[in-house]
Amino acid sequence: MKQHHHQGRVGERRPRSTRTAGLALFAALVLALSACASGTSSSNSGSSGSGDTIKVMTWAPLKSQLTNYPAITAAATTYGKYINAKGGINGKKLQVLTCDEGGTPNKASDCARKAIQEKVVAVISSFGYTGDATIPLLKSANIAMFGGCCSNAVADLTSSNSFIMGNGPAYGAALVQHAVDDGKKKIALVAIDGAQSYLVPAENALKANGLTPNKTVILPATAQDLSPQASQALADGTDAVVMFVNADSIKTFITAYKQIGSTARIYGPQGNLTEDVVSGFGNLSDGWVTGNSYADITSPAYADFRDALKKYNAPDMGYNGLDGLGAWAGYTAFADIVKGIDGAVTSKSFLDAASKASNVDTNGMTAPVDFTTEWSDGPKGYQRLFNRTATFGTFKDGKLSPETDKFVDYTNLMLGKPLS
Repeated sequence: MKQHHHQGRVGERRPRSTRTAGLALFAALVLALSACASGTSSSNSGSSGSGDTIKVMTWAPLKSQLTNYPAITAAATTYGKYINAKGGINGKKLQVLTCDEGGTPNKASDCARKAIQEKVVAVISSFGYTGDATIPLLKSANIAMFGGCCSNAVADLTSSNSFIMGNGPAYGAALVQHAVDDGKKKIALVAIDGAQSYLVPAENALKANGLTPNKTVILPATAQDLSPQASQALADGTDAVVMFVNADSIKTFITAYKQIGSTARIYGPQGNLTEDVVSGFGNLSDGWVTGNSYADITSPAYADFRDALKKYNAPDMGYNGLDGLGAWAGYTAFADIVKGIDGAVTSKSFLDAASKASNVDTNGMTAPVDFTTEWSDGPKGYQRLFNRTATFGTFKDGKLSPETDKFVDYTNLMLGKPLS
């Protein structure tokens, strides 16, 4: 399916502001925040919606100094309108609260405390730079952090109340295999500072193919010129670059790449290696590949999402990324689990139901996800990485199209074993 974009249309990806990656940057706050959380926890019965309402919350950085993700909260509120127009969930209206995560632990903690105070059933499809400042607070109140796109903190992949639906570090292993299948032999790994944990699965995937990184380069989070790092990554015959980098840094890297005159193929994450990022570089991006957690917005799986964005006059911004796609998929999964709950829908009953959900099927938005079994034999710190599948997109003439609708499981590669 060819993806066509026109200026201002729903689904188009627009440029992002500069991001500081900050993965696990605030991990040291976990113990202190957990201690604080004990004074704000709700009763053991869990919070709930009131009467005929199911109350939930979604947060994202909206007015932070880092990259902001308004498509997350916009997709969430659009889903609320969409599902309520269909009669709600089991006849109950869905009330969607939103919060600005702010990109700081203090503001993020304020969102978590607000969720506890409002007695939400779950925090859904949220993204924050400071998950270690929020997930322990939610855990103390029996509230799930459910359906997010991305793992951005230690607690995201280790806490029992965290249910990430995106593939997190798995896309790196998938892209390495794609590069190998493309005949690439000298593969460089490039990560933004703070994303080093994403390198382990990619290194294991190289090992499974009898390779080691041709180069491993860490990019400064806010650099305006990446010429030295690009030169390092592209030296000694590098023919492919697998990136764990935000959109602005990818664009800065490509600028240096073009000046160097490299022909190495670029492989990057869905939502960051985008049409907007490659625009202005002509056909330079032909053949470049994205590793995807979610199907493309043009997929039949997202037909209701596309229709709802138009019907409910969603804000005009890009939704074809981890943010918009992930939010809709997370809410779809939440509603499906709630439909199976007998009795009162509370945060505790939802947490229990999510923990027993062995086949969370979003009809092709992601591969089916099993939340019942942690990844006990994976690399340390990845036990809550339930979705280890990926699919791909490819660029041609500056346009990104889904390469396939098929999701492949890359668990073996992440362990350093052959794919098949």
